[in-house]
Amino acid sequence: MKKYSLQNIIIYFCANEYINNTKLFYLIFFLLLLAPFPVHSQNSLYLVDTLTGTATNNKLMKAIGIGDMNGDGYADFVICYQQYIDLYYGNPQFKLKLAHRFYIPPQSPYFGGGAYAIGDVNGDGYADLMIISGDTTYIPTHPYWEIILGGKELDTIPKFTYWPPYYWGMMPNALIYPLGDLNGDGYNDFAIASQYNWDDGIGRVYIFKGGKTLVSTPWAAFKGTLADMFYGSTVAGIGDHNNDGYDDFLISVTSNEHDSDKVYMFLGNKDAISSIPYKTFVPPTIRFIWEVKPAGNLNGKGKKDFIISTADKVYIYTSNDDPIVFDPYRFGGDGSASIGAGGDINNDGYDDYIIGNFDYLNADSGMVGDAIGFWGGETININNPAFKMEGDKKWFYYAKFIDIAGDINGDGYADVFVIQESYPDFDHLLGKLFIYSYSKITDVKAQDNKTTPSKFELNQNYPNPFNPSTTISYQLPFNSKVSLRIFDILGKEIATLINEEKDAGSYKLNFNADKYRLSSGVYFLEIKISGVNSGSTPYHKAIKMLYLR
Repeated sequence: MKKYSLQNIIIYFCANEYINNTKLFYLIFFLLLLAPFPVHSQNSLYLVDTLTGTATNNKLMKAIGIGDMNGDGYADFVICYQQYIDLYYGNPQFKLKLAHRFYIPPQSPYFGGGAYAIGDVNGDGYADLMIISGDTTYIPTHPYWEIILGGKELDTIPKFTYWPPYYWGMMPNALIYPLGDLNGDGYNDFAIASQYNWDDGIGRVYIFKGGKTLVSTPWAAFKGTLADMFYGSTVAGIGDHNNDGYDDFLISVTSNEHDSDKVYMFLGNKDAISSIPYKTFVPPTIRFIWEVKPAGNLNGKGKKDFIISTADKVYIYTSNDDPIVFDPYRFGGDGSASIGAGGDINNDGYDDYIIGNFDYLNADSGMVGDAIGFWGGETININNPAFKMEGDKKWFYYAKFIDIAGDINGDGYADVFVIQESYPDFDHLLGKLFIYSYSKITDVKAQDNKTTPSKFELNQNYPNPFNPSTTISYQLPFNSKVSLRIFDILGKEIATLINEEKDAGSYKLNFNADKYRLSSGVYFLEIKISGVNSGSTPYHKAIKMLYLR
């Protein structure tokens, strides 16, 4: 049964002259003024922070949400540069505090900023991360893929590396989104894709099973044709499309000829994935597909929605095969649409979507680009934008890439990344990240940093690997005797950093390997804590540190 608001009922009666008594009319009119009308959102999201590339050879390329990698309840994210990938943990204050920097080999120009989220592939409850790197022994550089497993404590050493022979001649593609559980075994699966191969020019997509133990043999392999040109330009999981209990996924095909652009849907299965697509989506356009993105739950009818972005229109697929067509030209765009989807920005229970137009002309006819957002709901809205943001410079390609990164600060609203893209051959474009939130960050109550810790803890040193110095931090819930020592891999003590009583609180100290003339390798940091007056159970923990000279 359809629900009507008090305003709807009163306006209906007034409009149809059901109220003839003047006093009654004014009484109801007064109640109408008191009744809460629907609140419309602000016309722009709040800008939280910005970051830019550091040099012409270290441009900011991309930023993506990766889920909760350390299990603290806040969404984490990575910012990708040409030379390294920065990992940030979410936090209540929304402070951009670097957790770790993953360096890319300096002679790997094709893989700068290569990283994507893969979900929880080993089933331990923490989101994991895939990083694309390269083997600099060969020209062109051959790629390899490394998995960094999430956990309560950050372990920066890759737990699995995918090398050739599967990938010789491959040019990696980073437009890959988590696939979900394709075979129903309780682990998230993931893809490695290359839309081009140096040997034959044909793109490939490899599907790997998640599990407690990861293997280098693909579970399924898909290969395009010469007509496809860019097979696997995007790979995206969309949930269980056909309600058979297995998650499904999409592979997009983009062609330079513009006459074979399409998106294939493949169904998950317990035993094997058929190489024959379950469905093929061919947007009615001769302009090529930019990207395919999972859109979450736009209309409240299940998480089966996805969006196809082309060079002149955007196609929104919900619960059937007939797309809702969005035309960016209606809002001042000139095609070249990007998309952000898959998160609830305004916390109303429906996921939302954003359309980016980096060819958008502002009021002064400057091509600054814009990003316009739409709320999800029972009816998908394509006519009335909920908010809009514009770029800050002319010809700088604002909104070339958009990501709804998740709830970074735990306020209930998913946060938004918009990239003002840099082109490698344009020295003046360093790339810029705009971070937006639906709510003002000042509305978030900051935690009291002086609060006494609730438990003993030794945190992972940062950075790790390190050269030559690293920061060590620990916390004490009450006054304690602390012993903090470093050992080499053979168990030989290298240094005693602390051996004394400490007051309750949080502590940090710096360790410099040069002081002890250490060689590269793995070392162990051990802490032993005993309460002075509490009679508590002693606390003992050791972590690994990797020193690279």
